[in-house]
Amino acid sequence: MKKFLCFLCLCLPCAAGALELSEASRQEAKLYTTFIEALYAQREGSSDTIDLLKEALSYSPDNPYLKRYIVATAILQNQFKEAEPYADFITEESDGEDWTVRAAYLLKKNEIAQAVEAYEQALKHSPDDTRIAYQYMLVLAYVGDTESLEKMEELAKRFPSMTSSVYLEMGNIYWRSQNAPAALTYYNKACEADPYSADARLARAKFYERTSNFFLMLYEFEQLEKMGYTSADMFTRMGSVFLLSKDTLKAKEYFEKAVKLDPGNPSALYFLTVLAEEQEDYAQALNYLQSARDYENTSGKWLQASFYQEKLGDRKASLATLKEAYKKFEGSVEIGYFYALALQDAGENRASARVLKKIVRQRPEYADARLAYAYVLDSLQKYKQLEEQIQALLAQDENMHAAMNLWAYSLAVRGVRLQEAQKYAEKAVSLSPQDASYQDTLAWVYYQQGKLERALDLLQNIDYQALLDNAEIAYHLAAVYAALGQKDKAVSLLTKEAASWPLSKTLLENIQ
Repeated sequence: MKKFLCFLCLCLPCAAGALELSEASRQEAKLYTTFIEALYAQREGSSDTIDLLKEALSYSPDNPYLKRYIVATAILQNQFKEAEPYADFITEESDGEDWTVRAAYLLKKNEIAQAVEAYEQALKHSPDDTRIAYQYMLVLAYVGDTESLEKMEELAKRFPSMTSSVYLEMGNIYWRSQNAPAALTYYNKACEADPYSADARLARAKFYERTSNFFLMLYEFEQLEKMGYTSADMFTRMGSVFLLSKDTLKAKEYFEKAVKLDPGNPSALYFLTVLAEEQEDYAQALNYLQSARDYENTSGKWLQASFYQEKLGDRKASLATLKEAYKKFEGSVEIGYFYALALQDAGENRASARVLKKIVRQRPEYADARLAYAYVLDSLQKYKQLEEQIQALLAQDENMHAAMNLWAYSLAVRGVRLQEAQKYAEKAVSLSPQDASYQDTLAWVYYQQGKLERALDLLQNIDYQALLDNAEIAYHLAAVYAALGQKDKAVSLLTKEAASWPLSKTLLENIQ
């Protein structure tokens, strides 16, 4: 029937015009006309295809070809329920194509063993059909048991054009079963059967990568590149191996190749960003970072971008990036924290306090954010709220020396509750004796108490580099010198190391 179907369809118009058709002929004419409509509908991707095929079947209810066609179309269009009533299309006259559709139907029903048998029937009827053999091989690979492996070996011998593919799948089966030596054996066989098979070489490269034989992996990739095979993923992996061997120039070359093939490739651009940062080329690092296609939706990368902008000396851009990120990621706690610090650096303490207050409410256990909030409250002279935050921090960790030092220094600067300030400052120094800022705080408490010799002893023992790095400490030492009548030493500090501290000018005028 299938062989002369098209011929009858062509002849029907002529026959219909020449004589009056019998009822049987009319039925047959409707059958073929509707079937042709179904073929056109299928070619156009119409959802009417199955309905038209059903209508055609109504004119020949036992037609196995039409039933098979409905089943095949239903599977193709992902309408499996439509296939079930017509799955009885197999007859004694069924050919390899019929059995292949039957196998596909059984696979959809998850009847794997029956699907395997159907493919075997298909190959009996079409013993040289490589397409059927390939589908059969994939089902055997899915099953992956000993019997399936034996059948796959037979397929590799029977279909030479499929040998490499069969051995590749067998290698995958052995890898999944954690038999690494057997997996490598079959990957090698796959490569020997077809030295130019990209899939086989990629599988072997992946095997080497998983077993940490990175330089063997690199060799496979280099062979693939020589064969003309290119891939952003492959070039990125090659770059990673060169990076591992500290050949940064070669690594950069391959990461750039990857980006050329895939301009937004996140992995390759990540490594290029790292390399640029190591070279302190922050402008290029920022460019690479923002070129990655995942930049827009990755909060960490926005933080990194603001860091690079800060390194480039563009604090305004850095703050703007954090501000935009804070809105974009809907008040992210992580971004909010760094945004608040940036606001504080920019002198926008009230805005910083608002952000930090929100974070502390969201995440009461976030000690760093609470400590930053405490610093801002001190700057805003909101001392009652500051004390509440200090107590909350010490309730979380009774040895949090940073909180002790902040509270002690705040009291000392204001000249109030100096005994309490001394207690906290001394404990902070005992917990972190090498911290110059803690020693400075305790010295300033002593200064405010009039214990000038003790203050001098502490400040003179602070590393000189700390004086160069922190004008406030230098100012405190100058103030102690001045109070002890050592005006020359005080003037020297105030005109050099402490010159940038705001109070230095006033103290210098008082001395002079």
